[in-house]
Amino acid sequence: MKKAGFVLLVIVFAIGCAKWVSVDISDDSIVLVSPTENQVDSLQKKTFVWEELEGAKKYRLQIASPDFSNISYYALDSLVLGTSFSTSLIPNAYEWRVRGENDDFNSVWSKRKLTISTTSSLSNQEITGVSPLSGLNTNIMEQTFTWNELVSAENYHISIVDDSGKLEADVKVEKEEYTHTFSKESLFTIEIQALNDVSGSITSSISIRIDTTAPSDITLSSPADTLDSDSFPHTFTWSVKSTNKGSEITDTLFIASDSLLTKEILKKSLVSVTSLTLDTIEALPGKLYWKINRGDAAGNSNTSIKSKGFWIK
Repeated sequence: MKKAGFVLLVIVFAIGCAKWVSVDISDDSIVLVSPTENQVDSLQKKTFVWEELEGAKKYRLQIASPDFSNISYYALDSLVLGTSFSTSLIPNAYEWRVRGENDDFNSVWSKRKLTISTTSSLSNQEITGVSPLSGLNTNIMEQTFTWNELVSAENYHISIVDDSGKLEADVKVEKEEYTHTFSKESLFTIEIQALNDVSGSITSSISIRIDTTAPSDITLSSPADTLDSDSFPHTFTWSVKSTNKGSEITDTLFIASDSLLTKEILKKSLVSVTSLTLDTIEALPGKLYWKINRGDAAGNSNTSIKSKGFWIK
């Protein structure tokens, strides 16, 4: 029996070690897909694609100009979780390479060369690197937008419209930056297009929501502040006083042993619900207090709701 137990222990230990040791990929290499070897074109936006390597958890993509044996500058050095990556490069000669990586090993580098040629035409060019990212929710009215340069652009046309289609701004700037102070709350669409005397780029578009309104108050309904309250499970319910028209709201339920909630027992975040049933909490019998704090994705908050007492047996 002792021998059998020892064998079982060895097997369990071996299985555990197998989970800790990474696959040795040091002799493997990545299969590159795109761009092709020695590709030449004028498009500044490039999407680098390669095949998945078994045993790799991530991939390191590097881009140098003109090549890695004679580096003038590094254009990119990035860890990528997937098998593709998009970036913008100025016209020049480049070499790019990819290797697989895990916790213990790196694969062999796979590399190719490409050239981005200079052209005066902006047709089919795309503006990349727009910041802030599309989908931003914010309560800051003044926003600065930036993006990557398109070398043949003489200026950039920016238009901003609200969710009803009303024009908020329509301007041209010479640099890859524009600061705008929004006049109101709304979901806005920002479009940017590079222009010169002969052509225009593809229009890039992002959306951001300006939301400066704090979440509405709520009414704490149950449990009631009575001595005959039931023991757990307890269902906490509340009602919202007005419909949310801005960014998504997160309610945070607090339970504490004091009315100011300094002696916190439980804290739980909730989205799009007005009730929660708790089977139990770690607290002595007696009077406890609960409240809801409200916050939205734009950074507004409502913490003015007063706590309410309840009893547990």
